Amino acid sequence: MNRKKLLAGITQGAAKNVPLNDFTNLAEGFGFSLIRVRGSHHVCGRSDIRELVNVPNVSGQASRIR
Repeated sequence: MNRKKLLAGITQGAAKNVPLNDFTNLAEGFGFSLIRVRGSHHVCGRSDIRELVNVPNVSGQASRIR
């Protein structure tokens, strides 16, 4: 999926659940990388940002993106 369209859909509330692979691709576009996977949660981070992004995987979807 096009990163710009995906970001627009998420920020406008049109995309509630997106495929995990698409969300991971979007996060990589912002410089995040996958740090670890624990159970169904994928944790991404960047060295210059203190907070981590925790993405739950529900049936292949990045669920509850806010």
